[in-house]
Amino acid sequence: MKNFLMYRCSVLLAGFCALSLQAQKETKTFRESFPVAKDVTVEVNTSHSDIQFETWNKNKVEIVATIETEGLSAEEASRYFERWDFRAEGDKSLVKISTHPGNVFVFPGIPEVPDVPKTIEVLPPLPPIPPQMPDMSALSFDYEAYQKDGEAYMEEWKEKIKGTFNEDFKKSMAEWNKEMEKRSKEIRTQAEKIGKEAAKKYANMKVIYLSGENGPEEVRIEGGDSGRKHIKIKKRILIRIPEKAKLKMNVRHGEVKLAENSENIRATLSHASLLAARVDGQETSIETSYAPVLVKNWNGGTLKVNYVDHVNLGNVSRLDLISNTSDVRVGHLSGTGYIRGTFSNLTVDTIGTDFHKLEVILDNTNALIVLPESDFRLLVHGDNSSVKTPRSLKVSSSGDSQKKVIKGYRKKSDSSREITVQARYSELKFQ
Repeated sequence: MKNFLMYRCSVLLAGFCALSLQAQKETKTFRESFPVAKDVTVEVNTSHSDIQFETWNKNKVEIVATIETEGLSAEEASRYFERWDFRAEGDKSLVKISTHPGNVFVFPGIPEVPDVPKTIEVLPPLPPIPPQMPDMSALSFDYEAYQKDGEAYMEEWKEKIKGTFNEDFKKSMAEWNKEMEKRSKEIRTQAEKIGKEAAKKYANMKVIYLSGENGPEEVRIEGGDSGRKHIKIKKRILIRIPEKAKLKMNVRHGEVKLAENSENIRATLSHASLLAARVDGQETSIETSYAPVLVKNWNGGTLKVNYVDHVNLGNVSRLDLISNTSDVRVGHLSGTGYIRGTFSNLTVDTIGTDFHKLEVILDNTNALIVLPESDFRLLVHGDNSSVKTPRSLKVSSSGDSQKKVIKGYRKKSDSSREITVQARYSELKFQ
């Protein structure tokens, strides 16, 4: 029993050591810095990387890019680092930051494209072209002669065909067919050989991609020459910029964390979540798809969201929002808001007494809007839509069940504050 326990402990220890070796981490850091003007433009074009911005009171852009791998050997990690192709270049007015446009995994046992020789002689040379066809311009069929002479003309026409395709042509065609059969057999033999070698090399290999929408790149390889591997790759880029810097981003896959105060941002994000404390600036224009958006304070600019399950805007003072097939929640609205939703869900939790105007356009969208306690006017145009208002609100309705106009107000019918909604095939509820 004692020996069994010792053996079991040894096995567990060996397994732990094996896991530790397999899960070894390799890290590489790139650093770049540029002296810049205070209103420098910073362009970011990355894929499968987490981006974090910080502002400081220096006229300098500093970039710290880090790759961390887990599950790759030191040699494999080194090859991956080289292929990331991180680049940072710029001058006082413009700094550009980019990475390789896509996944670049380096797996043991899997040949890489750059290692393929420039010329590959796999298939034998193509056979010669067939013999040239004889002149058949004199073989046109005379239908009128056939109607007149019948079978006699048909026999004459057949003899012309036989004369055109003489013995020399038939001999050439036979030789060409023989050569074609020979070359075809060589091609089949080569293809079978290549197929057997590939099947032997990659037998039972299974590559499973595990990367989440916003998490690290992950791949698990089972079988084949590599045995079993679980690979994780995390790429992070920290960018320090002057407070008045302008951002232009094109980010695919990852996470974007904006600086504490971010102004005049132009960004296109896909599968890249957006986190920000404050977004401001009339020039701000952000379009994001397939990943969450969380902004504590949105004070200006345009936001377009496509197929986003979670859009959470905490405090909004000025907003132009376009929502396509997304779920949007506005925590508190003050100032002015323009919201357009198509096949979406919209919730406005509270509207402050200092709001000026809220304009909403709904198309096949469900919306819940909690009305303010201050005075305001309400105007709703409903087209094949359901509209519900609270009893405390004074309203009048006109039209029919398909198209209706609802007018109402709270406290003052001539209030300068206004909420207008156009709803088409939508469900709208006011509270």
